[in-house]
Amino acid sequence: MSDRRLQVFYSVARHLSFTKAAEALHMTQPAVTFQVRQLEEQFNTRLFDRTHNRINLTEAGDRVYHYAKQIFELYSRMEGEIRELTGEVSGVVIIGASTTIAEYMLPSLLGAFKRKFPDVVIRLRVSNTDGIVAMVENNEIDLGVVEAPVSQQEPGGGGLPHRPAGGGVATGARAGGEGEPAGGGCAQVPLSPGRRVPVPVR
Repeated sequence: MSDRRLQVFYSVARHLSFTKAAEALHMTQPAVTFQVRQLEEQFNTRLFDRTHNRINLTEAGDRVYHYAKQIFELYSRMEGEIRELTGEVSGVVIIGASTTIAEYMLPSLLGAFKRKFPDVVIRLRVSNTDGIVAMVENNEIDLGVVEAPVSQQEPGGGGLPHRPAGGGVATGARAGGEGEPAGGGCAQVPLSPGRRVPVPVR
C-alpha cells in the first residue's frame, strides 16, 4: 500500500472535502481523487459516500481513518524520538498568521529562522484571527500568530482548547505598536513531539 495514498485519504477524511484536502496537500483535486480511488481499489470497497456535492465516511472509511490517525501519530512520535537522539532539527513547520503580521513581521523573522535552522521547511498560511484559531483547533497548523488577544482555556470552558501536545496561538502587535506575544517574546513551535524550536514573534 502506498503511504501517499493513506496520507491523501486522511486529509480528505479530516476535511470531508476533496477541494480543501487538495489545497492543504498542494495537489490538484483530480490527483487527490485518483489517490483515494486507488486506496478504495486496494481495499475493494468505498471509503466515502458521495451525494449532492457532499462526502461522508462509510463504515469502512471510518475504520481506515481511525487506524490512519494512529499510524501517523506513531510515525510522528518515532521521528521526534530519533531526532532527539541525533540532535537533528528538521521537519516541516506550518505557520498561520493574520495578514498584517504575515506581510510586515514574519518575512524578516522567518529569514533569520531559516538561517539558523536551514533543514526546517516553513509553510505559511494567511487568514484573519478567527481563521487562524480554527486552523489551530483543527490541527491544520503548528503555530498561529495573530494580532487580537486569544483566550486559552481547558476543554469545555469556551475559547481555544488546551493543547498540550499540539500547536498554539501567539498574539502579537502591529509593527511599531504595543502588545506582546504569549510566552514573553517567543512561541514554541513543535517540529515533532518532544522537539521544539523557539520562533520570536515580535
